[in-house]
Amino acid sequence: MSNLEIIKSNYEEHTKLFENLASDVEWQEMEGFPYGGTYHGPQELVDGVFSKIDKDWENFQAVAETFLESGENVVTLGHYSGVFKKTGKLMKAVFAHVYTLRDGKIVKFRQFADSSLFAQAMS
Repeated sequence: MSNLEIIKSNYEEHTKLFENLASDVEWQEMEGFPYGGTYHGPQELVDGVFSKIDKDWENFQAVAETFLESGENVVTLGHYSGVFKKTGKLMKAVFAHVYTLRDGKIVKFRQFADSSLFAQAMS
């Protein structure tokens, strides 16, 4: 499976993401983003990001619309959407995700998104 196919599978079936992570993955959520920071390994990622998203948001989605591949890197462009449970406000924000893969596993992730749109929905 190519790097591009691996990343596409993450968005088509979200459970695939954890199958595709390296055990020492470095996952960077933007500073200023609600779950901003750098996480090392799948468990830190679950604890610091995904479990919080599940707790805080209804119908949260990350929809990739464009995929660009260059060697070991894959860039996705798309949008997030969801309703923040505490306020009932809908959020929709564009993102760029940059993945680095080695031997069929994601070793690094960097997120770029408009964190102010998240803040508006959360306040």
